[in-house]
Amino acid sequence: AALRKARLKAGLTLREVAAELKVADGARVGAWEHGLEQPHPSFIPELAKAVNLPVTDLLVGKGLKPSLADLRLARGLTITELAANAGIPRTTCHRLEQGVGTRTPDQATLLALAFALDSSSDAVLTDIQRGRADRGSNFTSN
Repeated sequence: AALRKARLKAGLTLREVAAELKVADGARVGAWEHGLEQPHPSFIPELAKAVNLPVTDLLVGKGLKPSLADLRLARGLTITELAANAGIPRTTCHRLEQGVGTRTPDQATLLALAFALDSSSDAVLTDIQRGRADRGSNFTSN
């Protein structure tokens, strides 16, 4: 709903957004708007820019706080890319995003994630805890 609203507010057609992102056609963007498909993480920052919407508003809605998955998607990263950039196992990233387990990540892991996400370790910890409560975002691409 946020994507469609923002696109219409920006006065753009599905075809125009598709052309801006260099995707096949407007039908793909329409599928994203209706939740039938999810854009690859690399498209999310570009998509938000095209419709003039902050990335986190596109992912979680205006005024809501992002989870770790939302921060990752806002940077256009897959879980695999985040893990590689942070130098930590992919399974660790996946568990943290999914809220699996109750252990708080150690400081080194928090710092590595913060660096990879261009954020602070306190913000990352808050977003991990929020993700445990919320269980994800509108876009849950790997």
